Parts: sequence; structure tokens; C-alpha cells
Amino acid sequence: MDSRESDILAVLKAWCRVEPVSAPAALRLDQDDWERLATTAGREGVAGLIGRALTDDPAAALVPERVRIELQQIAREQAAAHAWQEATLGEVLDAFGRSGLSPVLLRGHALVASLYESDGSLRPQLDHDLLVPHREMPEARKVLRRLGFEDGEEAGDVFSRDDVTVDLHHDPYDRSRVPSRGRVIRADAAGVHRRAIEARVAGRPVLQPCPSDRVILLSTHLVKHSFDRLIRMVDIAECWRQSSPDPEVVEDRARREGTADAVYYALAAARVRLDAPAPGNLMARLEPPRRRWVDRAFGEVLRGRSPGAYFAERLLLSQLGSWRERLTAVGEMLWTPEHHTRAASESIARRFVAAPERVVDVARRALTRHGS
Repeated sequence: MDSRESDILAVLKAWCRVEPVSAPAALRLDQDDWERLATTAGREGVAGLIGRALTDDPAAALVPERVRIELQQIAREQAAAHAWQEATLGEVLDAFGRSGLSPVLLRGHALVASLYESDGSLRPQLDHDLLVPHREMPEARKVLRRLGFEDGEEAGDVFSRDDVTVDLHHDPYDRSRVPSRGRVIRADAAGVHRRAIEARVAGRPVLQPCPSDRVILLSTHLVKHSFDRLIRMVDIAECWRQSSPDPEVVEDRARREGTADAVYYALAAARVRLDAPAPGNLMARLEPPRRRWVDRAFGEVLRGRSPGAYFAERLLLSQLGSWRERLTAVGEMLWTPEHHTRAASESIARRFVAAPERVVDVARRALTRHGS
């Protein structure tokens, strides 16, 4: 990593928080560096936070006007999208309430409300993930359809109306969608609901995961997406700063639920990249066995780069005890219930040649590596 890249990462570390701290490295950036930083911030979902920091740090006076305008524009767009999404979310929550349903808001607006001062310009949200008990799923689907939401033809409970997407979950780890996860994760989905705490979102009382559950869920979500965006690490860092989860509860629950490895890597990434205040003794106790490929891939994450696709899947496979379990899990990863549903809707000829996207992607990556 060259010194300029290191300086850019240092500025991101200082300014990617709700209460940004001074970033001396900003004094060393030139115009090209600032433009690279703005591009990175947009891609990583932290442009709104960087824009907020520009009002607090004296070094922000060095930011080129074009970069400042770009960041401010992203923040305005995120704020407008948040307001639009919040209005629809309120409509959904009211309809759920009339039907006696009390979903847990897993991420999205619940995070903005509790960790980002309800400021929609600071964090982008793509959809609404609602956790509903399994027995209430049929009624939740009916409510959304009555509101004009349509579910797609693919497996899963993803409903859309206009530009708003509601993703219903009866399991926060989606083990029914990707059965291989259930070979390692043993979490009691109902427990997240029992331990949920009240919050206020869209002007309404709602449920959100308790701090210890939130850290675990955010951590596994970050690993599931192969550390794809810095904003997911910011969520974890802010959860520790503002909610102060009990480290012993996090450790005990993560070990019992089979998420300890994922929690360790997520907390380690947030600690190095963003100075998240996860206690060191918790990190030491959660540290998993050394695995050469994991250490190599995770080293890329700590340097601000991608660990490559399928980090979560490979981590899961490494935790299985036998080759038979691993081969079975690979089959479940490559041919999920969603792929079964897609294939069933095709003609016999198309079904015969249908190949899940992951199979094609894995083959393409293998050929690329072989040719390089």
C-alpha cells in the first residue's frame, strides 16, 4: 500500500463516524487524492458521513469545490430517498399493526434512527428487512399484497411497490434460502424477537434487535457480503460506541449460535479499519484457529481491499468437520431453493441446461485465474 492510499484510508477512518474526529492525513492529500477519496466514499456507502465531517474538520477547507459538491449531492439524494422510503415504511408498519403484527426492523431505518441520529443523509438504505415470526408470515404476505406490493417469481419473500422493497424474514440468517448456513448456525430465530427492544422509526414505536443481537447480526451480515462496503463496518463501530453491548453476552451467544468466527472477523475488520471500540479481551477469546487462506483473504480486508467472492461460504465450509458435510454444503450453496424455483418455471429444455449463476461465476473465476 503506497503512502497516498494509506492517507486516504486514514481520512476515511477518522471521518466515517457520526461524531468525526480530526484527520491530520487530510493535509497531505492533493486534488487527485480527494477525487479518489470521494469515489471510494460513494462506492463504500460513506459519502454522507464524509460530507458531515467536512463541516467539522479545519482540514476540510482543502477539499476541492468539485469534490465537496459531489459529496453534498450524494447526501441530499440519500436524504430524499430516506424520506420517500420512510413514508412507505410507516404505511407498512401501520397496516401490520392493524393486523396484530409486530415485526423487528433488522437494519435500514432502524439503524438510521438509533445510530445515525435519524439523519437519512448519513447512511444509504436499499430495502426494508422485517423479521416476522414464522407463524405470522402468511398474514404478513397478505398485508403487503393488500397494500399493492408484488412478490417476485423467485423463491423468498421479497415484495416491491414502486421503488420500495420489503424483504420478509422469519429467520434473520435466511437458512431456508441457503440451507448450508444451518449446518453451522444454530441460532434460535425466535430469540431475536423475544429480546427485541423498542425504538421509534417513521414516527412510530417499533421493535429492533437488542444491542448484543444487533452486533451479531450486523457482523454475520458483513461477512455474508464479503466485507463489500465500509458502511457495514461503520454500523458495527457505531453500535459499540453508542449501545455498549455486553461483551460476555455477545461471546456466549455467538458461541452457542455458531456465529463466533463471523463475529470475530467482523469486529476485527471494524476495529482496524475504523477504530471500533470492541474490547480486546473479547477479540482474544473469540479468535478462531489459524487458517492460511482465511488469514490471506482477511489481510486484504484489513488493507481496505476485497477478500474475494464467497468469503462467507468458504469460512462456513472450513467449520464443518467432515468432507461429506462439506460436499453436501457445497451442493446446497450452488443449488439453493431459489435456483430450484427458477428451474421449475422454465421449459424442459431450459431446465436441462439451467446452471445456477454461482456455478457459472465460479467457473469464470477459475478460468480467469488459470489464464492470468
